[in-house]
Amino acid sequence: AQSGRLDEIVAQVVPAESMTRLREILETASEPTANLDLRMAASDGVDQTPTLVFVYRGHREKVAPVGSFRILQRYIDQLPVE
Repeated sequence: AQSGRLDEIVAQVVPAESMTRLREILETASEPTANLDLRMAASDGVDQTPTLVFVYRGHREKVAPVGSFRILQRYIDQLPVE
């Protein structure tokens, strides 16, 4: 949400009961953990959703935008298994 009013925007598309539960979860979320996640997303260059970050043998690779599962499966299949 460019306005920064994420709650307001999300509430337009999420059912009220789910939105209440989401707010409860966010209120109890650990701020240090959330900050760590945000820093990690920034270091991975996450700039859109959905984005997947694969961690394989110590190497991190961002995949975005995420397409169909068939495309994702091709990506996974090309990873070396050795």
